[in-house]
Amino acid sequence: MKAKRFLAAGLAAVMAFAVAACGSGSNSSSKPDKLTVVKLRHSWIPDDIMLPIVVAKQKGYYRDEGIDLQDQVGDGSATAAKLVANGEVLIGTGEASTVITSRSNGLDLVNIATQFQRNSTVLASMKSSNITSWADLKGKKISISFTSSAYAALLAALKNKGVDPKDVKFVNLPAGADLKSLPTGEIDVACVFVANIAPLDYKDDLNLLSFADAGIKWPSTGYFVSADTATKQKDLLTHWLRATLKGLQYTLDNPEDAGKLMAEAYPDVKADTIVARWKLSAPYVQGPAAETGGLGFQDKDAWLQEEADLLTAGIIKKHVDVSSAFTNEIVQAVHKGGK
Repeated sequence: MKAKRFLAAGLAAVMAFAVAACGSGSNSSSKPDKLTVVKLRHSWIPDDIMLPIVVAKQKGYYRDEGIDLQDQVGDGSATAAKLVANGEVLIGTGEASTVITSRSNGLDLVNIATQFQRNSTVLASMKSSNITSWADLKGKKISISFTSSAYAALLAALKNKGVDPKDVKFVNLPAGADLKSLPTGEIDVACVFVANIAPLDYKDDLNLLSFADAGIKWPSTGYFVSADTATKQKDLLTHWLRATLKGLQYTLDNPEDAGKLMAEAYPDVKADTIVARWKLSAPYVQGPAAETGGLGFQDKDAWLQEEADLLTAGIIKKHVDVSSAFTNEIVQAVHKGGK
């Protein structure tokens, strides 16, 4: 769409803003007269993963960058991937595995930043089961879906810890049934995101084994766009990501206040529950990549490991070139103060 020019108050620079999601962002630090509409699809219903984006929206960080963010709750990252690929939304959120599997299926997606730089999946078991090490998993029943990326991560973690997958019993349960079946003894171990244990009334009775501590370097939740968008709308994405990472840093520094902002945006959300979930997830935001390139930065070796593990487990059927699956260009522009 044709960009409209306007003169920012007190500045001589002329800025261009598109009136739809395909426009470019502003170079001005003053609040613009026109906002670029950006549509985003979350991977799931309101939860702790959404916190940084909700905070950035509530505190006006997107508006400061010239963006009118119109975000939608989701029903899975696979749906978000399809909506991004067909152009219905500009940005999607979801696991790095979603980007890799989508590319293996012909969807040309690119991750522009990673929110959780370390994999936050854990194996949860009742303390009464006395599972305190990976070796203790032998002969135990573990809930897992054979079509999920978590299955690939679990196989890799077991291998790293010297446990033969044949020595454990995999139980395929519907989503959400694992944590209900754990205290009843139907299963011995639930494979879940660590934040999912926050609302449990028996969370203090659990032992946890971390995939990250078992050598799984996979990047977790991130932000993806189409390859065309990543190439042609770098300026707009830089403005969007600057606001988002500001929201992420604020959430890390002020989790209780972030929870209140989330509850204001979504009345059905309980602030204390969201904060409890976030505090379990937060340690996975930082990683070696963040130490190197700042929040959002992505580690190629971690992407390579994930692609290889997904291929080994049969989650993807052919090799995916991960050098095309993500880019650090937008992240670097943000941290260098680029526009």
